[in-house]
Amino acid sequence: MTLALGADLGATKIRVGVVEVEQGCVLGTAGCATGPDTAPDAVLRRLGGAIERALAAAGLGLAELRGLGVAVAGRLDLARGAVVHAPNLGWRQVPLAERLRERYPGLSLVLENDALAAALGEWNYGAGRGARTLVVATLGTGVGGGIIAEGRALRGASGGAGEIGHLSWRPGGEPCSCGGRGHYEAYAGGAAVLARLRARLAAGERSLALALAGGEPAALDLGHVFAAAAHGCPLAGELVREYEQALAALAVELVTLLDPERIVLGGGVSERRPELVELVRRAVRERPLGEGARTVEVLAAARGADAAVLGAAWLAAGGAGSEETERWRT
Repeated sequence: MTLALGADLGATKIRVGVVEVEQGCVLGTAGCATGPDTAPDAVLRRLGGAIERALAAAGLGLAELRGLGVAVAGRLDLARGAVVHAPNLGWRQVPLAERLRERYPGLSLVLENDALAAALGEWNYGAGRGARTLVVATLGTGVGGGIIAEGRALRGASGGAGEIGHLSWRPGGEPCSCGGRGHYEAYAGGAAVLARLRARLAAGERSLALALAGGEPAALDLGHVFAAAAHGCPLAGELVREYEQALAALAVELVTLLDPERIVLGGGVSERRPELVELVRRAVRERPLGEGARTVEVLAAARGADAAVLGAAWLAAGGAGSEETERWRT
């Protein structure tokens, strides 16, 4: 039995699991909020606490594990083991591998982008099983993407492939967390939608979403926005329509570019809004460029919040095969 730790270090939540890698069984989990203080040292303290709790839940110690895989919501320099830019965490050039080695000196360590780790988790243990070409879109604070192309994880020349949320949709449009404008994430990323809603509320507009959040702008979440839109709130309805239009357009663009066998929607938003799967399925089916798009399967993620944990643990245990794993192992 091969055991490894997988950690999903997201913009809003940290989740850690002890994984039996052969079957993808999660033996013990723990989680916590990433913030409010997202400075690297503060986040790593919370990550360390979650690792201790996950081990305790599984009844295991570090010495019994093959390794630790950490999935991070950001762009990585895997050769240096650094987070180059994690916009939703506010991190730039953070030597994450070095800091983790200081805390866990005897443990083999692998870093991976969180969306690609989720794609690997779904590919090995979930809705992506059996697909040679697969796109997993993670919908949450931002819009992430992980791509499996012909049975291999697609990382690109510098490890940055799959940043689908930062493709341009409306050039010069709404500001994006990365510093650009008009990207898909600026319209279908949870943080961007809520930032726009709060700005418009501060400018004097009104929305039922605020009442649903108890009148506290800081308490707003996407659930409030979707619920307000369903009850006819004009402002919430506008934001939800843009969200759905952006997601549908992104799916069509991915099919046009990659012609995948399967698109899997994961992340917290897709779990709470299952109707988004049908929205994407319909957009892909109605794509005008040929009949091929109608063969693309669009599915909901099967492993939910554990997908990135599973993918990170799989990598830490050497699941990609010795050559590929060692290339990216820090």
